[in-house]
Amino acid sequence: MNLPNQLTTLRILLTPVFAYVFFLPSLSAKLAALGLSLLCELTDLLDGIIARRKNLITDFGKLVDPLADSISRFTFTLCLILAGWGQLWMLLVLFYRDSFVATLRMFSAANNIVMAARTSGKLKAICQFIVINLLLIFVVLDAWIAKRGAALEVGGFAVTPELLHRTGWWAMAIMAAVTALSGVDYMFGAKETLRKLKL
Repeated sequence: MNLPNQLTTLRILLTPVFAYVFFLPSLSAKLAALGLSLLCELTDLLDGIIARRKNLITDFGKLVDPLADSISRFTFTLCLILAGWGQLWMLLVLFYRDSFVATLRMFSAANNIVMAARTSGKLKAICQFIVINLLLIFVVLDAWIAKRGAALEVGGFAVTPELLHRTGWWAMAIMAAVTALSGVDYMFGAKETLRKLKL
């Protein structure tokens, strides 16, 4: 297994570790969860760069890399929602979009149709990266506020758990909206594939 595929596999293996650490009650555990999320994102960045520069693109990588992305971000979002940082419908949007696009890709490949990556997919990935890690920072701040027993003062402005959760909810809603729009964009971009479906 080459290095890019090892990094992709590592991202999958780190995901359940994140889920375990995230729900530990200590502040250090919340910091570790944030670190694991950033490490997963780093492996995602590096595996693509190395694969392209070293010409190490393989069928395994093409199949497993998007799967690893979906597994990790779905898990991160699920943990955040279970911890009260969002609602179920936000998670379902991610699940439905990724399942729909994955099905389109498989059907396209079966019919020898090249389904190119779309800009909306990259924007979706960037949005998910920003929102998930922003909320993990909020989780750390929330745990720190709980530990010190007082709101965090930033430039004379009080950062409270209520403010963090309210801001986090809207950030998750925006992420869900961007994800849904990406799914719609892929649907319109896959007209050739959809025309081959026999309904």
